[in-house]
Amino acid sequence: DMGSLPTDGNGTSSDGLGYAGPSRCEAANVALCESFENGLDSTIWTTTKTGDATVTVDELHAARGRKALHVKTTAGNGHAFITERKTFPAANNILHARMFLWFEDALTTSGHFTLAEAAGTGTQGLIRFGGQFKQLGVGSDQGASGDWTDRDNITIPTKKWICVEFQFKGDTHEFRVWWDDVERMALRSGPARHANFTMPKFNSLWFGWWMYNATEPQEVWIDEIAVDFKPIGCSR
Repeated sequence: DMGSLPTDGNGTSSDGLGYAGPSRCEAANVALCESFENGLDSTIWTTTKTGDATVTVDELHAARGRKALHVKTTAGNGHAFITERKTFPAANNILHARMFLWFEDALTTSGHFTLAEAAGTGTQGLIRFGGQFKQLGVGSDQGASGDWTDRDNITIPTKKWICVEFQFKGDTHEFRVWWDDVERMALRSGPARHANFTMPKFNSLWFGWWMYNATEPQEVWIDEIAVDFKPIGCSR
């Protein structure tokens, strides 16, 4: 898998995936697509933040178009995110979400973080896409399988865009993740790895940043969020 990852994520070797250029949301044909070109739509998104964390839309970095979501935190356990409930109930309880990510600051060795989290009914479990040890990951907390994170084997780059997509497959309680349209096999997870793990009947999904165990400043830009019930890919 590593050999097929693009060498650059800023619009040179990955143009086919849609880095740079105008927003593609209008033609994406998905349940929800957010370009942030018109700011944060309060009819779709609810903002949650703690302490001195901030959530803004600005033009400092954008994967497509001129604007992106800018999330900034400083403290340990600091968080800031935007939540949508409009795409629920999800068809077959299967969620796909695609987003472009820009990490401004290098991650710490031990930092454990979430970039997106789904919740719902039937279990207290929180279903997470994020990472730890400078790598992307999937995991859960507060459910019957306990608190766990499975992580990838590639260090997350800084100061460049990457495209990631995750699947929360609620009918079989399994995870899948793609990076620049290449599946990360280390992040295939579910009950086979974690006894008693189940996903809820989803009713909410947030995107942003939550750093749990480390005190470190971090700035993340998120752009072209797409949510659907089948694979999306980076080119739409």
